[in-house]
Amino acid sequence: MNTSNFTKIQAVSMVLSLVPMVIYLIAWGRLPEQLQVNIMPNSLYLSRVVVVFVIPTVLAIVNLILTFVIRKQATKENKPKMIWLCFLMPVLLILGSIPLLQMNI
Repeated sequence: MNTSNFTKIQAVSMVLSLVPMVIYLIAWGRLPEQLQVNIMPNSLYLSRVVVVFVIPTVLAIVNLILTFVIRKQATKENKPKMIWLCFLMPVLLILGSIPLLQMNI
């Protein structure tokens, strides 16, 4: 796999990591002003602006950094096996934001 293909994978991974922000914007009208965010073992109440914009943006930046680390650490032999790691965080973020759409607020 050459560098340009990996760059395309990084771009797709970055776009996918911003999908939760779109999901939150769809549910914006049903969101309360304060949302409970569970951080084991405690819970925090954060404003919906922080939950909708700040947290997904920070996680997208972390995902971008991780894809660069994966790109740098991958060798020719293991690069095809490491590609799935670029999509692990975006998929988990999307799955974590889907229940928000099913809220009956």
